[in-house]
Amino acid sequence: MSENENYLLKLMQNVVDNLDRISNKIDQLNNDNNEDKLNSISNKIDIVNNKNHGIKLESLNKKY
Repeated sequence: MSENENYLLKLMQNVVDNLDRISNKIDQLNNDNNEDKLNSISNKIDIVNNKNHGIKLESLNKKY
C-alpha cells in the first residue's frame, strides 16, 4: 500500500470515528431532552391531579 493510500485510510478512519462520536452525542442529547420532557409532563400531571383532588375535597365539604 502506498503512503497516500495509508494516509487516506487513516483520514477515513478518523472521519468514521468522529461521526461515531457525533452520533453518540446526539443520542445522549435526545435522551436528556426526552427525560426532561417526561419529567415536565409528569410534573404537570401531578399538578392537575392535585387540583382535581382539591376540587373533590371542596365538593365533599360542601355536601357535608
